[in-house]
Amino acid sequence: MNRRPWTVVLVDDDESFRHSLRQALQGREEFRVVEEAANGPDAVALLDRLRPDLALLDVEMPGFDGLDVLRSLRPGTWPLVIFLTGHRRLVVDAFEPNGIDSLLKPFDPERVGQALDRAVLRLREPDPQMRRRLEKVLAQIRPRETIDRLPIRRGGKVEIVDLDDVDWVGAAGNYVELHAGGRRYLHRSPLSHFAQRLDPQRFVRIHRSTVVNVERVRSMTPTPQGDYRLKLEDGQELRLSRRFREALQRLTSTA
Repeated sequence: MNRRPWTVVLVDDDESFRHSLRQALQGREEFRVVEEAANGPDAVALLDRLRPDLALLDVEMPGFDGLDVLRSLRPGTWPLVIFLTGHRRLVVDAFEPNGIDSLLKPFDPERVGQALDRAVLRLREPDPQMRRRLEKVLAQIRPRETIDRLPIRRGGKVEIVDLDDVDWVGAAGNYVELHAGGRRYLHRSPLSHFAQRLDPQRFVRIHRSTVVNVERVRSMTPTPQGDYRLKLEDGQELRLSRRFREALQRLTSTA
């Protein structure tokens, strides 16, 4: 990849930090900022549509952070990434050991210049192991907050799904299937990871492969095997496994 200028997308919920990065990039003819985003869902849509060469990506955006953004994109479409963070420990423990560049807030102009210089070298000679190292970092850093909106790639575009509208979630290998009002959405994440991001006051795991929105449950019927058959308001029936008895107690307490 030797063409110039390389395209750049800036992602940070703080406009002042985006402004600092814009200023730093204005003096670099190797780069051209093509778009900015102030939140995770918008960033997913932009990165999916524009496929920039480089993304400067905030790690700590509320609700849906920069790591969630990468998790929502197909790995083969990831740009080169420079992470933006206010936590030095994250840099020392996760990014530096894996050879992934990051900028600590507030930005030091000299440090920004060094990161951009390294980006030029990596864009000229892409590292075939970078994707593997990024996947390792995504796997080892546990999400901090629950999410309420989720970008889903569907039919050539990105749709934003409101998790309040989701009836239940099922495992599908390395993906989850979100069922919402008769529609089905696929999201690339193991169920065990995805379930950690859901509001525990609303979503309950009832089986190793199923999570349900408790507000959708209309009845529970015991089975001879000791499980329960849950019926949702749309008529869908799900199994509540004996292993998740605690979930049953939560369901009954909300009734």
